[in-house]
Amino acid sequence: MCALTLFAGLGRAPLWEPDEARYAEATRQMLARGDMLTPWYNDAPRFEKPILFYWMQLPFVAALGSTELAARMPVALSASGCVVLTWLIGARLFGATAGWLAALVLATSFRFVMFAHQGLTDMPALLFELIALHAFLRVDHPPSGRAASDCG
Repeated sequence: MCALTLFAGLGRAPLWEPDEARYAEATRQMLARGDMLTPWYNDAPRFEKPILFYWMQLPFVAALGSTELAARMPVALSASGCVVLTWLIGARLFGATAGWLAALVLATSFRFVMFAHQGLTDMPALLFELIALHAFLRVDHPPSGRAASDCG
């Protein structure tokens, strides 16, 4: 489902959100300069956002060139990770069926799919929030189906 909703047509539309073009250009300039520590935009350092997003785009820009697909691929991959983590969290809290349904609903939600097709930081941020939530639940909450008395 993720391949269909999150990756289909990923590089077809031009960069249309202003920030999307800024991230892509800053990543391109980092690669062109060989400076992997300082994002550059219009020949000036750009420190408005943390560097991790630029680093996520760098291998794709290096491999695919400065294209819409390269700028958006790390976002779509992050969105796929969000779907997987939603499945894991839902299964842990409410059972396997609920986890699958939650993942399916997320992967087919209009707004989620739209954000997954934009080269912005929203999906990677959500991914790291879900990683933190999943880690917390693994430590603090037993898997669904275990008796409360097993929790100790």
